[in-house]
Amino acid sequence: MLDLKELLSERMQKIYSELIQTNGEYAVKLQKSTDLLDVIEKFVMAEGDQIITEHDKQSFREFMDLELEMQGIEEEQYYICGYSDCVSLLRAIGVFSC
Repeated sequence: MLDLKELLSERMQKIYSELIQTNGEYAVKLQKSTDLLDVIEKFVMAEGDQIITEHDKQSFREFMDLELEMQGIEEEQYYICGYSDCVSLLRAIGVFSC
């Protein structure tokens, strides 16, 4: 039986992988986000009281901004690919031909 969740998960992972390889802007944002996450994780995982510096706040803001920008890029790509996949399916089952 067709597992729709698994199929969609695999398709989304493929789109994500292609996005990293084909969209330079996205790849740069992803690398910056990953670098910032390493800094943020050290801060978050530290035990005891922490002093948040202006640099820490700026790193966190930049990380959040990058994540939102990447999410927008991902959602646009998912939408475009979903539309294209639907049209391909409709053609394959003979609903219409273009």
